[in-house]
Amino acid sequence: MPDDSSSQDASRQAFGDSVPGEVRDEVFRYLHSSPRALEILDDINLSRDSDEDIEIRWAPSGKNLCYEDKIWVDRDQKDARATAVAVGHEISHLQASVSGACADWRTMTRDEYIQVSTDEEINAHAASYVIHLQATRDSGDRLRYRGIEPVAFGDFEKWRSAIPAGEQRTWSDIEELAKDWAEDQYVSGAWVTGTTGKNYHLHFAERYDDLSRGESAETGNTHSSPVLRTVSQAARPWQPGNGARATVGLSPAPSEQPKNYRSCQNSATVPRGAVPRPKSRGKRGR
Repeated sequence: MPDDSSSQDASRQAFGDSVPGEVRDEVFRYLHSSPRALEILDDINLSRDSDEDIEIRWAPSGKNLCYEDKIWVDRDQKDARATAVAVGHEISHLQASVSGACADWRTMTRDEYIQVSTDEEINAHAASYVIHLQATRDSGDRLRYRGIEPVAFGDFEKWRSAIPAGEQRTWSDIEELAKDWAEDQYVSGAWVTGTTGKNYHLHFAERYDDLSRGESAETGNTHSSPVLRTVSQAARPWQPGNGARATVGLSPAPSEQPKNYRSCQNSATVPRGAVPRPKSRGKRGR
């Protein structure tokens, strides 16, 4: 039975307004229960020009995103616990934003832009899984948050359960495993964007093309929550000592006509369900 104290009054959730104090309390209670979240929050504060509080505002219906160095959360969400879990993902995007680590079409090649954009999403998913594991270690918190978790968290935990304990001794080990797993979802096509229904690599490629042509304004670190297709099937089986991850495949070529985008069939990403070819490229930034 959900805790009534965590319910949010939807009538007060106007787009652009700051979330009320009780929601912030739940968000930071959740985050402060996680050493990984505290590490990210510390880095955000060090990266800022001032020590102003992190702004959390109501976003349009169905959206959670980081934009203009603020976190925006779904105004239709009526449970502060779900909002807290959403912020657990968004703080990684905020960290990238305030530290200048986001993809920049003005200084990057098309493939670099796609790679960095995808890496940022992978890092945010992986960190959110570790944050949730840490924040719900206590049995009481685990019960309070039962059924409220990051996207595809249950699928990841099922996959992780088959990995020997010796390969996941530390939280850093688990986060690296989560990056491997999340990358498979993107490369295989198991996750597509919630706004366009397209493979993320194609989504970022088209965004780069729009920005380069001046057809879209760069408005900050906006992103689309993934829609799950064949998550469990798409993740490649774990293999001992497999610490390398695949690079993103060469991006699809730009359209000849500005508005005539290529279909997903023409992208060079790995087909859904296939196993990406591993290529060593070192550890991702945190």
